[in-house]
Amino acid sequence: MPHPRPSKAERIQPKLYDWERTPSRKANEPSPIKSGSPMNRRHRSKSLRTLIVDDFQDAAQSLAELMRIWGHSAITARSGHEALQSWRDCDVILLELVLPDMDGCELVRRIRDDSTRVCPFFIAVTTEGQDERVRRGGEAGIHLHLVKPIDPAVLCGVLDRFSDLIASIPSK
Repeated sequence: MPHPRPSKAERIQPKLYDWERTPSRKANEPSPIKSGSPMNRRHRSKSLRTLIVDDFQDAAQSLAELMRIWGHSAITARSGHEALQSWRDCDVILLELVLPDMDGCELVRRIRDDSTRVCPFFIAVTTEGQDERVRRGGEAGIHLHLVKPIDPAVLCGVLDRFSDLIASIPSK
């Protein structure tokens, strides 16, 4: 009997944190993740406040759980309007470009137009990977465009570098 096609959540759910759930290893046992890997990095320069915007709740919750495992705080929003109410204290916004109430690029434009706050770092984590969509996202102000299913190591590395950058900025 053929296996049923995995759901969207099963396709994007990362397998990377299985090592977090394994019993403690002896000191001489190798880590399943290379020691130089960004996912094995325990100390971050700064814990990031993240907002995950995705109308697919399982995807948003899975990504939020990853953020927490990596030491960042995470909140979720299921629509553009909900994100507009929630973004103000965030360092990073990870967003799906296809939302039920507005285009993700429009959401980014609205946030960038709010001159009362410092703009967060925008990462599109989306099913939309066409060149035209990536170009439009860049014009709207999206800093990085990742197509689902994402490689968790890539996202973790990007967030680590951004965390280091934020930590290097002198506070006022």
